Amino acid sequence: MEVENGPEEAVTETAPEMEEGDWICEKCNNHNFPWQDNCKVCEAPITGGGDMEATGGGDMEATGGGGMEASASRTILKYGVITVIGVIPASIVMFFGVFIGSSIANLGMSQTISGAGQSGSIVTFIIGTLIMLLVAVICQLQMITFPIAYAIADSRDDGWRMDYLDTWKTAFEVIFKALPGLGGGFVVFVLGLVITQAGGGAESLNMIGLGFLVSFTGVVMLGLMMIGMIPYMVRKLSMM
Repeated sequence: MEVENGPEEAVTETAPEMEEGDWICEKCNNHNFPWQDNCKVCEAPITGGGDMEATGGGDMEATGGGGMEASASRTILKYGVITVIGVIPASIVMFFGVFIGSSIANLGMSQTISGAGQSGSIVTFIIGTLIMLLVAVICQLQMITFPIAYAIADSRDDGWRMDYLDTWKTAFEVIFKALPGLGGGFVVFVLGLVITQAGGGAESLNMIGLGFLVSFTGVVMLGLMMIGMIPYMVRKLSMM
């Protein structure tokens, strides 16, 4: 009797525990949770009782009134609404941050053009540009983090969710880790501006051209860093 009861007890312990709202995929029999609109394993939608049938050509089609395209459209629409709602606060912060930074940068630029206090005007321009850059990057990264974190949470079965404030925290963490690269690109950009300003006069066109080339290199470095932060942030979220 002891030998026969052992395997039966093992099977009972490994059986999935169903809770209210859980559902079993009719295509692959995977156990899914209430917040999942599609199966985690095969991505088949919850069809409300319809079975997934294979056609003669090997394609999958949904019966019972629930179509695969309709389910995907509902999910995409949901993420679109979430994204729009989530970016409103970040858009407001970015607007005021960029406005303040551009005002400071324009003041420094006008002083540079007029020749009044060149050293101070360059510093003013750099400060304003730095404010614009940091505020814009942080806000845009948060705008991306919020919907992606929501989508990743939908694909997980452990109930993990990221609060709205945590999306800001994650954006700041990614920016902090990217500071060496961002700082290097910004330094190269500023160095190009200094070279360009030092080469004033028709006899120094080569110096001015070199300055523009150096500044452009800095802009490219900054752009690549900002693009690279997006997949880095996605990887960071998927590992939480």
